Amino acid sequence: MIELFHYRLAWRGPAMAAGDHGRGDLRGGSDYASTLPFDRYQNPRSVDMRASVQNPYQTLMVRDCRERVSVPVYLLLDVSASMGCGKILEKMLRFAQMCAASAFHAGDRLGILACDSRILWEYCLPLSANAALTDDWGRGFANIRPQARNTDAFIDLASYLGRQRALVFLLSDFYLPDAQLRTLLEALFRHEVVPVQLAVAPDFGLQPRWGWLNLQDPETGLLRQVMMRPALRRRWLDEYAMRQQRLHALLTGYGRRLLPLADDFGTDDVTRYFLS
Repeated sequence: MIELFHYRLAWRGPAMAAGDHGRGDLRGGSDYASTLPFDRYQNPRSVDMRASVQNPYQTLMVRDCRERVSVPVYLLLDVSASMGCGKILEKMLRFAQMCAASAFHAGDRLGILACDSRILWEYCLPLSANAALTDDWGRGFANIRPQARNTDAFIDLASYLGRQRALVFLLSDFYLPDAQLRTLLEALFRHEVVPVQLAVAPDFGLQPRWGWLNLQDPETGLLRQVMMRPALRRRWLDEYAMRQQRLHALLTGYGRRLLPLADDFGTDDVTRYFLS
């Protein structure tokens, strides 16, 4: 079953190719924009007789219609070691396949860039509308094994997006330092960025409520033994909630909204994000 979500953009793309999005300055298409006086848009073929008759100033009116065009869509993937926890990579692959199908359905092209401490070119895909390429990419990405301890190459991905404004999905668990996230958002300022949070539940690995637990930091590989108890569990969950608040505040400062996806996310969750 093909999963599709729908995305509506508040801006209009340049006329590079036909697609499903409006354009701001290219007239003559089928996408109705407004009704204008004839002296502002002198096109006799677009005269709106009804609007002209109803105009109290007896002004000849014309319909202003615009072309619908495509926009580039990119996925920027964080595949550092922490993304190997739980089912995060499975969610990432599913979202990528869902995004590819949705972009192609809208007449858009899709590009994929993956990184950890370096750009992983073997898991990157150039901007294309070829569904066969994304299928091949998905089969290869399914075998990835994250190992790097950081996402230092994230900032380098911005330079490969080009100058044309694009819709960019930023997939990560967002455990990267705040300074690094700010630098990345500033580098992507000209694009429409959707931060997609793929993370395990905050109580992942905190069972049982009482007893000794062996915990390992997936980024550094450090092991630590702790005595889990209700008070420590509450503190752990409170710290997670505070970090989520800081993340929301940071993104809001750059005009971005977080899209958190649970293990059972569906297309409606993504569509609702764009319509809200």
